[in-house]
Amino acid sequence: MWLIDLVGNFRPQILIVVAMVLTAALMLRLWKHAIAAVLVLVAGLYLALDIPIAPQASTGTGGLRLVGFNLKASDRNITAEIDWLLEGRFDVVALYEVTPAYAKQLERLSARFPHSVVEPRATNYGMAVFSIHPLQNAQVFDPADAGVPAIRALLAAPQGGTEILVLHPPPPVGAHHAEWRNRYLDRIAYLAPLASNRVAIGDLNATPWSAALHKLRRFGGFSFASRFPPTTWPTRFFFPFTVAIDQALVAGNVQVAEIARGPKLGSDHWPI
Repeated sequence: MWLIDLVGNFRPQILIVVAMVLTAALMLRLWKHAIAAVLVLVAGLYLALDIPIAPQASTGTGGLRLVGFNLKASDRNITAEIDWLLEGRFDVVALYEVTPAYAKQLERLSARFPHSVVEPRATNYGMAVFSIHPLQNAQVFDPADAGVPAIRALLAAPQGGTEILVLHPPPPVGAHHAEWRNRYLDRIAYLAPLASNRVAIGDLNATPWSAALHKLRRFGGFSFASRFPPTTWPTRFFFPFTVAIDQALVAGNVQVAEIARGPKLGSDHWPI
């Protein structure tokens, strides 16, 4: 089943291939093949569009600006990434794959973001959140009981209290890791909220069409920030050879003005 779900993450790419098959069938007058392709295309479009989307807000309404970024774990210099984060007008910065070496460099962010929770790891699962507003009731916990952390905190912003969840489950490279990822996301879905308004941001290692996110939507009450989120990995390619695994989901009365992809820096992920 994990392999079927893995393929399902590439639903836009599959639809492009089906559209190409339909075009070829029409050109060659293979009517039965064309009809089959149309049926698959219609069903695929329906399933691709049938995901909950957050209410849209107009820009410039005094909302919060969040950025999520997988730094790609290593011991490299991340000065360019830090400069970009400091130059942006962000309220909250969520980072994944934060190594001990990165954590030392990220101390520069404290001048602009005085509130933080930093959980570096020598593996790919370190993470951190920095904020210009206080982070209350902050917790670092292990949803999957697999040594893979998540961070949650109550953001005490002037706009009102909002729960921030920073997530980075394992990638589904095999049935065992897929089970870890699914258990991680499932347990997030059943968490007792810290506030009615919630934002989950992270490298989810799943696209909006993955079954792994079903319980987050159904039981966690989360909606996607966009019906067509920007693709974020890997940066060495371009669409349709990239996927939208870095995502933001919201719950409660949170509205989304815009979601956009940041610049290509030193990571294999684009920030959002």
